[in-house]
Amino acid sequence: MEMFNPMHPGEVIKELYINESGMSLRAVAEALGVSAPTFSRLVAGKSSVSVEMACRLERVLGGSAESWLQMQINHDMWHTRQSDRYQEISKLKKLELA
Repeated sequence: MEMFNPMHPGEVIKELYINESGMSLRAVAEALGVSAPTFSRLVAGKSSVSVEMACRLERVLGGSAESWLQMQINHDMWHTRQSDRYQEISKLKKLELA
């Protein structure tokens, strides 16, 4: 199991594209073709990168859509494996197919 909390893609966007470049959230949202509140939720880590958003990020910020999605998957998997519900999941048994 991974021992660190992978960054949410929104954190990466905030650090590399907002803080470093000095661009405003509104300007990046506009370039992505999404509303400022939608983009703000992503940057705050309150929403996930969808396939569509990954394609938008690839086009506007760079990196592949797959890399944006993988970042989201890594983040989500780590949090799932840290959750109480994962204890329930870990008790499930594999089906034996004939």
